Amino acid sequence: MLGFARHSHAAKLRDDYYPDDLLSAFQNALAALADIDLRYDLLQEHLAASVESREDGEELLRQLRDKKNEECEPIHERLAELQNCALRAAALRERRSAG
Repeated sequence: MLGFARHSHAAKLRDDYYPDDLLSAFQNALAALADIDLRYDLLQEHLAASVESREDGEELLRQLRDKKNEECEPIHERLAELQNCALRAAALRERRSAG
């Protein structure tokens, strides 16, 4: 029963602060970043195990980091947009509850 009460409380907090579509968008963007991180971590491990020279390895790691950053950039931009939407929604809720 306690678990249900906790779940209900968490669901109420979520509903109070984020519209469902906004919450889903946040979750999808964060999941995409997690997928990218995992993929690049695995590539980095593979690269570290297979590179012969230190210089080659450092250059390849730099290229890998650059590619990862390039892939993450649009998702970070999307998260910033979602944060702005959440802030606007919170401000609107405040105005409604005050007036």
